[in-house]
Amino acid sequence: MPVPPRRPLPKSLVLVAFPSAAAAAGSPTPVPLVINADAADVGLPASPPDWLQLAAPHALAPGLCRVDCVAGDNPWATRQTRLSVTVNGRPWEVEFTQQPGLLVQTEQIQVLNTPLTVDMAVLVTWVASLINDIEVPPIQLLVTVLAVLALIALGVIAALLRHLFVNVPEPRPLSTDTLGQPVVVFPGFSLPGVLPLKAFAAEDQTIALQTVKAIYWLLRQVH
Repeated sequence: MPVPPRRPLPKSLVLVAFPSAAAAAGSPTPVPLVINADAADVGLPASPPDWLQLAAPHALAPGLCRVDCVAGDNPWATRQTRLSVTVNGRPWEVEFTQQPGLLVQTEQIQVLNTPLTVDMAVLVTWVASLINDIEVPPIQLLVTVLAVLALIALGVIAALLRHLFVNVPEPRPLSTDTLGQPVVVFPGFSLPGVLPLKAFAAEDQTIALQTVKAIYWLLRQVH
């Protein structure tokens, strides 16, 4: 009975959902596909999918080489493709799978789009009622400006308090893809393609959005 040939490379390779988030120097770290063959004896598929890049094989040792595989960020469901890699003239199928980032990304968009919290809504309504009781317009305007500045200061203090706890992680958005659902700054106004910002912690952006929404509802109720 003939012995089946031994596979010179793995049957499958798994890549993380957000490789750029794990990159230390700004570019994603490639995932190696190690092949038991010389680099010159390895042929790569001509048309891999757009989300996957395969570098040219390079030697590790005689009879051993690697192919660096890099995937783009995946804020959607699981990506999967089967590609044929030729080794010593024989094709071998490899299944490439990228983990899904859909759950994490959906949760991030939902948090950023959180309506004004109940306690802040009650506070804003109470302050607005006090301002409306002022019958002198210049004084009412002055108090309104002070109330807006107080809300901004409250948001800044909340963000600073979070940064005082050194053990609290401050993750940045893993992706700026909003899955077709824009981040709403306040009712009727959003900034498609702008929010979330990749350079700032997601929690800081949430606090900033809550502050803007508080100011919006305060001004809506002052008359």
